[in-house]
Amino acid sequence: MDSAEPAREPLAVPIDSLELPARTRDTLRRAGIMTAGDLSARDEAELLAIANIGPRSVADIRETLASLGLALRPGTPAAAETATATVPPLTRVPSPRSAPAGSGGYDDEAIALLSEARFPVARRLLPALCAAAALLLVALRARHRHRRGGR
Repeated sequence: MDSAEPAREPLAVPIDSLELPARTRDTLRRAGIMTAGDLSARDEAELLAIANIGPRSVADIRETLASLGLALRPGTPAAAETATATVPPLTRVPSPRSAPAGSGGYDDEAIALLSEARFPVARRLLPALCAAAALLLVALRARHRHRRGGR
């Protein structure tokens, strides 16, 4: 019964050895799923919660695991639908700069957020302002030439 190559435990098979699309494999690897055992420890809702994993990828994963005699961890069927369909309700989180209760609420927090994000906004706005100023100067120069006689 000694063979040259011992049979590999299905749970220890690396993700790279599975016949999955490259995009799915790469996405799973980035999510920290390295073996078929890591994959079979997840349920469908957990997989759908990973960016770039959709129903088609989950179907491919199910097929691949079935070929190894494995399956995804059973989960509630409704969990898969709610993982992608519902958005949690917005809750008010007080900011460190928020004013005392009753003094303005969300408006004060929005202003505080904008003041904290000022530098990134200015970094994106500065090139646009420079381009607008350059266009204005070109237009004024053309207007000046037109008035002087078209030099």
